[in-house]
Order: sequence, then C-alpha cells, then structure tokens
Amino acid sequence: MLLYRIPKKVLEFDFPVADVSKVYQINLLPNDCNALEEVVIASTRTNTRIEDLPMKVEVLGLDDINEENTIKPGNISSLLGDLSVIHLQQTSAVSAGTAVRMQGLDGKYTQILRDGLPLYEGFSGNFGVLQILPLDLKQVKIIKGTASTLYGGGAIAGIINLISKTPADQPELSFTLNRSTLQENNVNGYYASKFGRWGVTLFAATTQQKAIDVNGDGLSDVPDVRYYLIHPKLFYTLNKRMKASMGYSGLYENRLGGDMVT
Repeated sequence: MLLYRIPKKVLEFDFPVADVSKVYQINLLPNDCNALEEVVIASTRTNTRIEDLPMKVEVLGLDDINEENTIKPGNISSLLGDLSVIHLQQTSAVSAGTAVRMQGLDGKYTQILRDGLPLYEGFSGNFGVLQILPLDLKQVKIIKGTASTLYGGGAIAGIINLISKTPADQPELSFTLNRSTLQENNVNGYYASKFGRWGVTLFAATTQQKAIDVNGDGLSDVPDVRYYLIHPKLFYTLNKRMKASMGYSGLYENRLGGDMVT
C-alpha cells in the first residue's frame, strides 16, 4: 500500500502492474488555506512494450566532425557547444577546465563514452572535452535525458558517445596544421590501413598554447598548454559479426594560467 500525503501532485501509474496484490490508496487531505480544485484522473494504454519504445539519439556525422576539425582542431568543445540542451561551463579560470552540462544538471551527471565504453569515468566533468580531438572521430552520438541511465547514475543527464574511425579497404592518411591568432599551434596526424583480417590505426597530436591576457587585467584569459597524445590501435576480424581490437592511449598535458604579472 502506498500512501501519498501531497497537497497538489500529478501521479502516474502504469497498468497492468506486476504485483496484482498491491493496492494504491490516495488520501486527499483538506487544506484550510486554499480550496481544493477539481481532481482529474486520466490514463492511457498502448500495445507497445517498454523495451521496444524508441529512444531519441542525435548523431553528428563525419561531415560535421571534419568541419569542426578545420575550425578548432584542438578539442571538441565548440562542436558540442552548438548542440541544443548542451551547455559548456568553464569550471576553472586558471586551467580553463570545462564541464559538459545537459538538461540543466551538473557536469558530473553527463557520461562521456568512447566507442561505448566509459573510458572517461570520473573525468567527464572537467577533463574529457578539452583532451578529445576530432580528427580520429567518425561519429558523435548524443542521448539526452534519463533514457541513458543504463550506464549508471553518472548518466542521468545524458550520454555523449564518441565513435572512433576504423580501418577501411583503402589506406587513409590525414594531417591537420593550425595556428590561431591566440598563438595556439596544433599538429595532428591520423593513419589507418587494413591488411587482410588485420587493421591498424595511429593517431598522434600535439598542441602548444601560450598564456595570453586579452583584456589586460593581469590574469590569463587563455592558459599555457603543452599537450602530447599518441594513440595506436590494432584490429582483427574474426568473422562478419565479430571483431577484436586492442589499443593504447598515452596523454601528457600541462596547463598553467592565472597571474600574468608575477
């Protein structure tokens, strides 16, 4: 038996219930201050199973990622910032750390996945977005809302799944060289090739950014960044339905900002 003692509340029940012996009792208590308005009870029922309900997934394709790589090859923060319901919040004035907020919730409730795996567990609030480069990505999938709680309490706001490129029949070699007006230098390289059942990808990148005080207040608006990344990955095709992969990702980054006077 469930007893609800709430002055004004919308209650939703799904029928039929698993336990038919459960009784729902709703007591409406009098309120001396406000008159009780009309109570309307409505119910709906469809033939669709809960397991078969559609899930809204927003997908950014390769064209969007390539465009982002030409605009800002250092990270994917601006790519995610252009999407609805996603807000990027700077969490540190010294390191320019950024948290991804979805549905208005705190950054710790947004889960960032890499090829479906929570490789950025514990860091998605202030680490992952600034260290992820777009050159080796094929797709970005976004699931908004509580439909993503399959991955735990850290995905209440939503999920951002980053899909990496895989070797194709033709070899691929890509380079990105960039220098911005804020003295940011980016050198990114990606190589992928396939040899029968075997395949290999290699992604290497470096970012050099000097600390800059744009408005002249003595504090850095852009931190000093030294970033190095190497990410080799080996693939093996067992059959049409099964593939195995093994990779290594090594990252070194040093961020320093704050007082520019001393």
